[in-house]
Amino acid sequence: MPNTNYPMRKNPRLAGYPYTRPGAYFVTMCTDARRHFFGEVCDESMRLSPLGVLAHKEFEAAASNYPSVDIDAFVVMPNHVHVILVLHEHPERRPSLSRIVQFYKTGVTMKARRHVDVVPAVIWQRSFHDHIIRDDVGLSKIREYVQNNPLRWYLDKFYSEG
Repeated sequence: MPNTNYPMRKNPRLAGYPYTRPGAYFVTMCTDARRHFFGEVCDESMRLSPLGVLAHKEFEAAASNYPSVDIDAFVVMPNHVHVILVLHEHPERRPSLSRIVQFYKTGVTMKARRHVDVVPAVIWQRSFHDHIIRDDVGLSKIREYVQNNPLRWYLDKFYSEG
């Protein structure tokens, strides 16, 4: 029986949309309480912490694990990561967007526990933000946003003092 003392959390996914459908998706994953685990922005470029380096490298592992998924662009920021994922038609293995994000977050967490000296008890905020990219104009704008995120850090909605 659910606890009625708390409001029900709204599902952030688009109702009825199959998130295994081929196409481009813009995904943002935030750190727990938006803490600065992945490094800092200095002189308009991202300086990665050891955990940030691991988060950066884990995108390569995620891409190689799913042959029907391409990583178009990504950036690791102090308290979040942005990625554009492109899902392609594949006869055998077409994972859902949630599965890909779960694989990435789990990979970062497990490797951090093995390879990084100081690891927070909880790295990731629950869930993730997504946007279905509907056309080439939208894809171009989001690519530019991802690439310029360190330059615009102080204007970013996820900005906070570390």
